[in-house]
Amino acid sequence: MNDPLRNTLERVHELSARVGKHQQIRVLHWVRTLVAQPTSNGPWMRNVLEYATALLQMLQRGVLDAPFDKLPPQGPLPTLPRHALRSIARATTAPSRAHPHERASSSQRYREIVSNQSEATLPKREKRLQNQQVQTRESEEQWEWQRVWKGAFEQMRGDLEAKAKQTRALELELKELRAVLSGTEKALEREQREKKELQAHHDAELRNLHAVHDLELQALKAEHRKKVQEITMQNEHKLQRRTREDQGLDTRTEDASDAGAAFNAQSESYGDFLEYIDANAVSGDPRRPAEVHSFIREPLDVSNDPTDWYSALSLVVGSLSFVLKWKSLAWCCFIFCGASFGNMRNLDSDVKSLTMSIMFASMSLVSAYTGDDKHAVAIPVSSGAASLDAP
Repeated sequence: MNDPLRNTLERVHELSARVGKHQQIRVLHWVRTLVAQPTSNGPWMRNVLEYATALLQMLQRGVLDAPFDKLPPQGPLPTLPRHALRSIARATTAPSRAHPHERASSSQRYREIVSNQSEATLPKREKRLQNQQVQTRESEEQWEWQRVWKGAFEQMRGDLEAKAKQTRALELELKELRAVLSGTEKALEREQREKKELQAHHDAELRNLHAVHDLELQALKAEHRKKVQEITMQNEHKLQRRTREDQGLDTRTEDASDAGAAFNAQSESYGDFLEYIDANAVSGDPRRPAEVHSFIREPLDVSNDPTDWYSALSLVVGSLSFVLKWKSLAWCCFIFCGASFGNMRNLDSDVKSLTMSIMFASMSLVSAYTGDDKHAVAIPVSSGAASLDAP
């Protein structure tokens, strides 16, 4: 980098402090781009110097026009258009009156630009060689830029593949984590359900235990109350006897008459005892009549019990079948026995007559099937009986 370009860029850097922040960033990018441009021959150096001069003039005016109104392009910079070059030439020939202290530096830059342009007036042969060198360098720089961009693209492609692999690995890990999460949620729900079931079972057991405890407690209380009542009644009986003895009465004649009325009806213990008898259905209650059952409070109506006529009929028919040796009567006896069994509802049935009728019927059948049955009546029987009737 030569001195005019360095001085121009330094001046641009100084003037960029007066503009806004966004313009400062844009100017900084343009300065870096100009520094990175190749300046190995005259036209390239002149092009870079023209860009720097145009940027300096726009900063002095305070307005950034094209091409400095946007960020610099990638690669080598194209040549400035002619109107931009004419504006630079006018600015160099007629310095701005608003800044008189910069006239000397502007004229110096103009002389440098003119000296650089004088280099263009060379012989044709040298100019041709120089053009060939410029073209060779341009092609080399183009190939170099292509290699740079190719390397950048390859690096970006490699980064993209690495990111894709990382994304796939993260997706697999995410699927595994989701599977583990779903399994954990199911296990947690199952444990909560089992916990609720156990809690319900525990509560039910507690309620059952409380109920059993209450029943046992009530039974114990009732037993204790019963014992207290018995002891109280014994004490009252003893007190009454002693009272009679003190009064000189004959206790032997009064014991039998006062055995049922040994307790005072007005006393509270006697009433509690009666309530206990009513609540627990105690047998042997002296207040109950004789026809009342000993274990239930409802009277039994003996007249409503069914009469076992089938047993009596079976006994009569069985005896006749035994005497007459009729198989039909024997079978009727068995039918009456079955009806008697079906009608049996209590322990007062005539079991003896029923047993005797079965015996008579059996003996009549044996004697009828082994002897000659002239008066037998054809009755449908089972296959076993039909085989016995066969000759």
